[in-house]
Amino acid sequence: MRARFFGLVLVLGAITGSGGCGSSFTDPPRDWLPPPPSAATDVYGGWISIVPLESRGRLVGELIAVDRDSVYVLNGWGLQAMARDGVRKARVKGFARDGGLSSWTALGTTSTLSHGFGLILSLPLWLIVGTSSSGAYERECSLDHPRKSWEDLAAFARFPLGPPAGMRDLDLGERKPVDWDKLASRHRLVNTPE
Repeated sequence: MRARFFGLVLVLGAITGSGGCGSSFTDPPRDWLPPPPSAATDVYGGWISIVPLESRGRLVGELIAVDRDSVYVLNGWGLQAMARDGVRKARVKGFARDGGLSSWTALGTTSTLSHGFGLILSLPLWLIVGTSSSGAYERECSLDHPRKSWEDLAAFARFPLGPPAGMRDLDLGERKPVDWDKLASRHRLVNTPE
């Protein structure tokens, strides 16, 4: 009987710690985004993952700017422009999500083994509160289009007020080096020629 409960706790803990699996968006490389305290003063844009209407791939990279017609993304192939009306959906992540809440949820869920019959109440409580807190924190880290407007997503752009004059002539430089070939081999990425 005790082994069944332990197995249940392990399965539920694994489910709790795997939030976001199966997403159609491509997450940024590890350590690419700034931590929450420094995100407000960071001069770079957030990570954007765009699912185009006409392609099965994704356009990913740093969100540079958004204007009336286009979204500008910097990646390993340079500055890319995609028409806003050619986007099925997009997600921008502005700062790094730490795994603290998921870890505490898994630890708290496991600790219910010591509660005896009380785990009938404490286990579901840990799972409900922990997973909802992790989900709420994840929503704070990112914005999704079309649920949010392009103007809302532009708040995480390097140039939140729109592209500056002569933007294509600027040496934008990447936030951190990314192995774009490795990223492209894992995910179906598209390169939108201008």
